[in-house]
Amino acid sequence: NSTQPISGLAVTNDRIFTTTQGDHRDHGRVVCLDRASGKKQWQFIFGNQSLSPPVVDQNHVYVGLSLDYHNKTLPEYMKDIYCFDINSGTPIYRAQTNSETPDPLLPRDEQLLAFTNNNTCVSFIPS
Repeated sequence: NSTQPISGLAVTNDRIFTTTQGDHRDHGRVVCLDRASGKKQWQFIFGNQSLSPPVVDQNHVYVGLSLDYHNKTLPEYMKDIYCFDINSGTPIYRAQTNSETPDPLLPRDEQLLAFTNNNTCVSFIPS
């Protein structure tokens, strides 16, 4: 959807990953495109949530969920970071920050750091 605002990009040798902002008209998405052709490889559709910019390692794509635009609340699942298989887009796991919106996500050494909107840093060891 070309009218849906993009919240972030990550680029590898052969792919482009993008996340979009959800609103009352559309849903937040994680989209994987072929870098050479621009052809969509896979996408994962959330609800009316905005997503943090994607973080990519050798095998995974990670995104954090932002708030729900419909009711402006922060339900439990909105505290989560989602991990996807880089090739298929299959969700692998969901990690709770036990804090608030995880954005941005930063890879550091062999950990994934999430900085939240209440100035909390949460560290994960991706597996």
